[in-house]
Amino acid sequence: ATLTDLAAQGEDGSTTKVISETTNYSADCSAALMTNAFKAVNDNGILTLTPVGGTPSGLLWEQFSLPDRDPVGSHANDDDHGDFRNYRDFEADVDGVTRELVFGLTWHQPGAPSIEATSPSGTVFKHGVGGAFVIREGWMQALHIPAPETGTWRARVHGDPKLAPIRLNFMARGINPAFKLWASADPWMLSKAGRVTIVARPRLDDKPAVGDLKVTAALLGGPSTSLKRQRDGSYTGPMAIKNSGANLVRIEVRGKLKNKAPVHRVEYTTVQLGRPSSPRLRVTPDVFEQGGSYDVRLEIEDARFNGASSVRFGTGITLEGFRVLNATVATASIRVRRDAAPGAREVVSLNPSAETMSGITIAEGEGRTRGVGGRVGCLKFDLVGKLTAVELVDGTTISVAVPDPRIQAVLEDARDQNLPVRVYVDDDGNLAALDVCR
Repeated sequence: ATLTDLAAQGEDGSTTKVISETTNYSADCSAALMTNAFKAVNDNGILTLTPVGGTPSGLLWEQFSLPDRDPVGSHANDDDHGDFRNYRDFEADVDGVTRELVFGLTWHQPGAPSIEATSPSGTVFKHGVGGAFVIREGWMQALHIPAPETGTWRARVHGDPKLAPIRLNFMARGINPAFKLWASADPWMLSKAGRVTIVARPRLDDKPAVGDLKVTAALLGGPSTSLKRQRDGSYTGPMAIKNSGANLVRIEVRGKLKNKAPVHRVEYTTVQLGRPSSPRLRVTPDVFEQGGSYDVRLEIEDARFNGASSVRFGTGITLEGFRVLNATVATASIRVRRDAAPGAREVVSLNPSAETMSGITIAEGEGRTRGVGGRVGCLKFDLVGKLTAVELVDGTTISVAVPDPRIQAVLEDARDQNLPVRVYVDDDGNLAALDVCR
């Protein structure tokens, strides 16, 4: 947030922005550095990005972890390994003013993830294919696609090929030298709670963008307001700021320009209430077993919880309750799915926005340690053809309480190809998860 504000105060061409020249960096800063590296290059606005099968966070990036347990079984993909997947899919809406599509990725643990994208008409783009290219620098990479097709794109992030657990941040931007979207707040710093004016300036060819546009501003985790067009071509509206620290405001421009090109962009600005801060969460405990339920204590530094605060624990963890005890302490009740992939996660709070310094860890639970290894000898069915049990070549039999044709297909494939498997059972002795080694 501080870097964003500093960049907003500088005039075009008046500053030189150097991110870092050292290979040692603080992992939790990677997403902020990526965002501001993009800002140093362009002010085009961010394209909307939606996790397939999930809900957008509303942040500047989407956070997730890989590998990820697949709740519906295996897919026909090289990144599938038994009952978990080593990829995540996203959809990005590419508008008619985009001349170059950029997917940006950073990660918090050692590893080598990669990106590929598919256009609305089904063409695949990756490094060296379709004119696309990748820029890599240490823990950051970006996939560039020239002259992208307008419409909904599918982007797939592959995890580390050696299955190292990684926490990742992913975002999409649409580049067009002729289009700009600037966002600001006036004033951008308050000494006490009050109102500010949110300003959005969409521009095309160095002139105010003209067309049928709807512009809204939303305080992350709080209320939203419609911005009205002014005589100078800007869009403005009032917003009440009550929370101490950096308040993130999401500004969305949607509609059609005068030349009929559809536009759908998002930009962010911040309003600082009180002294500058770097909110961080402390989570206790920070190691959770598969299948376990926990009462978690969250403490926040350099910010204050409030009635609108919420929290996300990442992939494989269900939030069953959240309660703010006071300005700096909250509690959460969580349940870790029995099939949650072991490895790292990030905990993120909204309103105020904060994350941990080192994340949390999912460890193999008791149920997982009761895995049985071997090769599939046969599958057993009832009279109507439903799978009831798996028998390994050593005679070990595992019951199947809830038949799933996709799991059945994986088992049949493992049997036919004589692949080693590891079968895990739940507390009742029924099949709970399955790993297939290829």
